[in-house]
Amino acid sequence: MDKDTVNVRDTLIDMTGLRTGVPITKRLILSVLGAAALFVLCALLPLGEYGHGTATALGFFAASIFLIIFAPINIAVDSLLIAVGGIILGFWDWGQVGASFGSSSFLTIMGMIIVSMGCEFTPFGRRVAYTMLRRFGAHPAKVVVAIAVVSACLSSCVSNVAVIIMMSGICAEVLEAMGEKPGESRIGKAMMLIIPTAAIVGGVVLINGSPTGNTMAIQFLTTSTDGRFTVTYSQWALCGVSCFLVAIVPICLVYLRCFKINPKNVVMPDVSYYEEPMKALGRLGGSEIRWIITVAAMVACMLAGMPTGMASMLFAAVSMLPGIGTVPADKAIKKLPLQAMIAAGLIPLLSQLFSNTGLGDLISDIISPLVVNAGPLGLSIISALIMGVLINLFVNANLAVSALVIGIISPVCVRLGYNPVVIMMPTLFMASFFFVLGSNNIMLLNIGYGYWEMKDTVLPGAITVLICALLFPVVCCAVCPLFGIPLHI
Repeated sequence: MDKDTVNVRDTLIDMTGLRTGVPITKRLILSVLGAAALFVLCALLPLGEYGHGTATALGFFAASIFLIIFAPINIAVDSLLIAVGGIILGFWDWGQVGASFGSSSFLTIMGMIIVSMGCEFTPFGRRVAYTMLRRFGAHPAKVVVAIAVVSACLSSCVSNVAVIIMMSGICAEVLEAMGEKPGESRIGKAMMLIIPTAAIVGGVVLINGSPTGNTMAIQFLTTSTDGRFTVTYSQWALCGVSCFLVAIVPICLVYLRCFKINPKNVVMPDVSYYEEPMKALGRLGGSEIRWIITVAAMVACMLAGMPTGMASMLFAAVSMLPGIGTVPADKAIKKLPLQAMIAAGLIPLLSQLFSNTGLGDLISDIISPLVVNAGPLGLSIISALIMGVLINLFVNANLAVSALVIGIISPVCVRLGYNPVVIMMPTLFMASFFFVLGSNNIMLLNIGYGYWEMKDTVLPGAITVLICALLFPVVCCAVCPLFGIPLHI
């Protein structure tokens, strides 16, 4: 590009996104105008009975969520605007912003992600996958179940993205060996779609399975209840493991039935096919053993009561230490999802609007009459269903939807005398279940193999969300009281 061209494009207003990477488009203009209009309309509502600033708080919350969902800008930018905008409007001061960021899940997310990277930098994940396929690879239904279980189990300790990329590559090799053609293969659709679905479901088994989404959901719950309630690692594990065990088989059956997988229309490769990749991996290596020990030790410390953030940071350091680590520090730091981590530190400020203003009382007065007779189980199901619908309706805006649903319903739980830790747990899980639409960025990770199209995700994904929204509340309300976690406060 010559100097004259640069001078022409490098204008006072960066319309083309030359420097920011984001051009001034019609969508951007409309989203900003829409957010501004929403703020003004809400701020003018006669809500003085709930206290000074309630209408403005409602406008600020609505405008912030609108921007996150519709504006084509990085979520880190949205987060910074929320922090500064709240200061300008008097909802918090700079000290509160710093305190919120310091007490946020930023460091916890960083530590857990670094620990999980050990599976990417060692052969452990591929070893587990091929071992399961060798054991169950003779029957198409068993293969789909094996792939789902491996994806879910790995994802309970490892980044969903890493698991999806690795398992998709392995399945592509298997499908090629079977002679399956992209776009024409039923089992190809089932295998490639069950991978991200199972990885997402497995990601809620333990907090470290999906560090960003899980810790953010907990942060929204804690902040919206003014710090009175939070979820410990052991409480999350209790509900996560129980829900996973109940749901994994029905989920597999959904995908098997939707794509009509049976031995009559699928020819599997001989089990000996898996021997070669297993031999290529060699014996279990020292790095794999070290990673297993690291993850097991981290989980054990968390279950024993060590603060989640402290444990994640401790074992992140262990993972990068020379001699005993499994993760190269330079590569790990570069791979961190900083935009999501910045959002994790600042977006929870929105939940303070429900506890610091009359906004919480306003929402409670609106929702309580609708759910007061539903009981704790009914409210839990309603909340999970709302999350399941919205998280898939507003594609790639999961943080905004989580802040909205958790921030609104958690205070209602408290007001009705229900324990939000139990009632909202299924909703916290569902905050990651965005697999109904294939346009979600997580689902798109393996569409390039060509085995599925956008329309293929809708039916099995919708049925899976519905099953989980009904099963998870029942499981949590049944299991939690058995372990001393009451339904009522």
